[in-house]
Amino acid sequence: MTDLYHHLKLFFKGIKETGETPLLVVCGPTASGKTALSLKLAEDFNGEIISADSAQVYRKLDIGSDKVSVIERQRVKHHLIDIRDPDQPFTMADFKREATHAIQEILHKGKVPILCGGTGLYISSIVDNYDLPIAPPDPKIREELEREYEKGGKERLYQMLIELDPVSASKIHPNNVRYVARALEIVLVTKKPKTSEKGKRIYNVFKIAVDWPREVIYARVNKRVDIQIEKGLLNE
Repeated sequence: MTDLYHHLKLFFKGIKETGETPLLVVCGPTASGKTALSLKLAEDFNGEIISADSAQVYRKLDIGSDKVSVIERQRVKHHLIDIRDPDQPFTMADFKREATHAIQEILHKGKVPILCGGTGLYISSIVDNYDLPIAPPDPKIREELEREYEKGGKERLYQMLIELDPVSASKIHPNNVRYVARALEIVLVTKKPKTSEKGKRIYNVFKIAVDWPREVIYARVNKRVDIQIEKGLLNE
């Protein structure tokens, strides 16, 4: 922690000299300790936290997403938590728009924005300033894709993606049905292949990746699941 804080102080010194816009990013696997670290950083460096978690945006999904507690949110202000009902769509484009707004709000207060979470695409959309296609979820297309899935499973959907957007297909694993379906939805709505081009970076990013040996992560995840079940995960 001493080394980390030393490098952070140097980072903020450089930011002050150059006038660049700072953004701290805390990322890592499930149960790695991202939340605890982000809270400490926010308290020690006058920051506010933006959740980059695709489940924590939803109300009522508290236990399974290991959502930041109300007490922790009273310690440090959090953004993009409990902003949608479970039946409402929330796309990466939605995240980028709302996270960008939150960052500007935090900076306007003279505070440091801290992006924290485990949804890598959400983080990349901000750090790399993705130019995202405007393709809101389409219920009719989703129903059509569900029928295709019922007919031929994940293999059918992936073959469709190969035919319509081979570039996206090359970047998505066939088993990731949700991503395959979303890529198909985008190409069917926009009538052109999905593009998530990187734009000019807006922020000077200090990225902290929390890492543990695999056996330690497994043990931490197992312990977390036991606690979640005790709290009522199955009912949730």
